[in-house]
Amino acid sequence: MVLVLCIGDFHVPHRSTDLPQRFKELLQPGKIHHILCTGNLCCRELLEYLRTVCGSIHYVKGDFDVIPGPEDKVITIEEFKIGLCHGHQVVPAGDVAALGILVRRLDVDILLTGHTHIFQVVQNDERLLMNPGSATGAYSIYTDDVVPSFILMDITGNKVDVYIYQMIDGESKVKKMEFVKPPPRTYPKGPKEKFKGAVAKVIESTENEPEDEMKEEKKEEIKERSNEESNGNPPAQE
Repeated sequence: MVLVLCIGDFHVPHRSTDLPQRFKELLQPGKIHHILCTGNLCCRELLEYLRTVCGSIHYVKGDFDVIPGPEDKVITIEEFKIGLCHGHQVVPAGDVAALGILVRRLDVDILLTGHTHIFQVVQNDERLLMNPGSATGAYSIYTDDVVPSFILMDITGNKVDVYIYQMIDGESKVKKMEFVKPPPRTYPKGPKEKFKGAVAKVIESTENEPEDEMKEEKKEEIKERSNEESNGNPPAQE
């Protein structure tokens, strides 16, 4: 069992002051194994705070971040390849089809993005698309109703339990979803294998040609002897 915290879009101090106190109570040090941050921390103090919760932290740079970081990143946890990207690079923002293009480019089982501040967990073409929303409930141009939220993944082998935490009316609410990684797809033999079979058949028939010619010559010889005997001539001595 591996616990992975998915969190981002804090926008402190420009759009919010801090994490909700209830979230801080839930995020106790020593319980989380990895933190995946979708970016827009906007201050180094929050990054240092996350390090106190868990030493293994992976983050990407958001469009408002001053902290340097990569545009995207791929992490392997258990049997899952997880892609991490802030999401402002995706157009239209949060669009499932556009996110699917990023999934295929990164070649991942789970894609984690932010930017819209709207939490989302969607299964698309046997891949999991997730957006943990805004951890602080910061203002967004994509919605007038931003709810503070984060996601906690419990990964075991090829299975992940997804827990969505939201602050609603001052209380922490939790929703759970499950996702199982499908087995690898199997494909029929391609043209290359079929072509090899065709060539093998051609080679086999070619190798038999001399034997076939000898049989034909023997038949002609027997026919000639038969004709000579019918005409009263003795058969030719070999």
